[in-house]
Amino acid sequence: IKVLSPQLAKNPQALRALQQEATKGRCLLHPNIVRFIDFDRDDDLNFLVMEWLQGRTLASILDSADAKSIDFDAAFRIVGQIGDALEYAHRCGIVHADVNPGNIMIMPNGDAKLFDFGVARVIQKQAGPDFDPGVLGALTPAYSSMQVLTGEEPVASDDVFSLGCLLYRLVAGHRVFGPRNAAEASQEGMKPQRPQGLSEGQWSALRKALSYARVTRFSGVREFLDALEEDSDDAITLVPEE
Repeated sequence: IKVLSPQLAKNPQALRALQQEATKGRCLLHPNIVRFIDFDRDDDLNFLVMEWLQGRTLASILDSADAKSIDFDAAFRIVGQIGDALEYAHRCGIVHADVNPGNIMIMPNGDAKLFDFGVARVIQKQAGPDFDPGVLGALTPAYSSMQVLTGEEPVASDDVFSLGCLLYRLVAGHRVFGPRNAAEASQEGMKPQRPQGLSEGQWSALRKALSYARVTRFSGVREFLDALEEDSDDAITLVPEE
């Protein structure tokens, strides 16, 4: 249950963001997206009801000793499933705009589910001025594209960038730009360094997904996932450290 506190409920923008999340949730039925059940109100409490999942967020796993359980196979499985979820959302006209380990739940069987569409934008605008939940600042800078960080309207390729950041974090063991976000890294002229274990084709695909500019990035998630798979047989297998 996701509750909007009474204090925040007095902010019409925050309430509008929760209502929009409910609207989007009703449209999204996918095995790798947390299922939305209802939006309701009890006195001055507004809340979303979502399916109950027994699992852990990917962020909590990466911050624990269990991080070593995320090997290359697990990393590509997670990215593949979240990529499928994003591709489906994009076909429904929704960009998530905040894909990061904290918004991904890992089930006991290893499956990944994407949640928290609170920042998500509807690609196809309805007539009239719509509220943009991005003004609430609920973004995760380390995984956001430069365009999202600078306030541009998010598009599908911005989710590709975030998915690339996610894959990099999982296979390299650290964030692609360290403590910097994409805007800061671009300003300093930083270039992603190739993680060990990726084939030439996989690294080429990941590097393209991490492009600062949209024009040089994959325009859609499926292009990125297909490019990763093209050369997967040539990837280097790493022997886990004892």
